[in-house]
Amino acid sequence: MSHPATPTSRRTLEQWLARARTKDRYDAYDLNAAKARLMRRRDLRNGRACPFHGGESRNGAEATAFMTDPPAWTLPEESTADIDRALGDLQAVSLLLLLSPTADRDLADFIDDHFAHEAGARTFGCLLHLCGDVDGARFWWQFAAGAGDDAAKYCLFLDHAQCGEFHDAEHWGRELALHRFAPDEFLGARSAAP
Repeated sequence: MSHPATPTSRRTLEQWLARARTKDRYDAYDLNAAKARLMRRRDLRNGRACPFHGGESRNGAEATAFMTDPPAWTLPEESTADIDRALGDLQAVSLLLLLSPTADRDLADFIDDHFAHEAGARTFGCLLHLCGDVDGARFWWQFAAGAGDDAAKYCLFLDHAQCGEFHDAEHWGRELALHRFAPDEFLGARSAAP
């Protein structure tokens, strides 16, 4: 006599593991392109490539012409935003927010309020990002975004996009669309940004 809880056919460990496997959110992900982007970023850090043009160095006149007319801000509606453009925009947004007239006050309020001031958290996240602390920046942007700060949501959108995490970037893009966030209205023209 068999026990009622005993299954008639036992699954193998491989079958259990196959059922437990998570679906790949990035099934169309191009690993070779990702490796090329990482190599390009390494070259950028070492000063061997131009940040705005496929890795080739530009001559002085070409670089000056490009820098005087940068592209528009990456829009939150772009669910698969250009990775390099998103990185450039995130750098520019971080600089703009740190150089804003309210940055000092925002950071002071952030400290005075025992790290519970949303604009200060966003500004601190930008500072951490520019210092290379990716995890710290993302934490404080998430804190500020949870408190309703649209600029922090835009930073998260750009951060996930520049990492190739398009599913997460799309989430923050939808959040921004709900609030009708327009980068030009909040940050000014991209051509005027650092």
